[in-house]
Amino acid sequence: MACMTPIPLRNMLLVELDTAPTAPPGLVQVVRVERQPSMWGRAVAVGPDVREVRAAQRVLVSRLQGIEIDAWVLVPEGAVLATEDEA
Repeated sequence: MACMTPIPLRNMLLVELDTAPTAPPGLVQVVRVERQPSMWGRAVAVGPDVREVRAAQRVLVSRLQGIEIDAWVLVPEGAVLATEDEA
């Protein structure tokens, strides 16, 4: 079965969320079970009506307004809280 990437429609973005850093082996790590309401990620694909975000741009998105698909979140453009400038 081939790996499939959803193509967003209208003003939707497909965002790949950043993974949490892992602790080196041998250290005790405290894990929070609750999910963060917002997370940084990279826009993998953008719909045709998206105006302010480009593909491959880092964005801070509200996970509460999106639909989670594996490691991705499908969110409307209005759920983007911030973008990161590439300096």
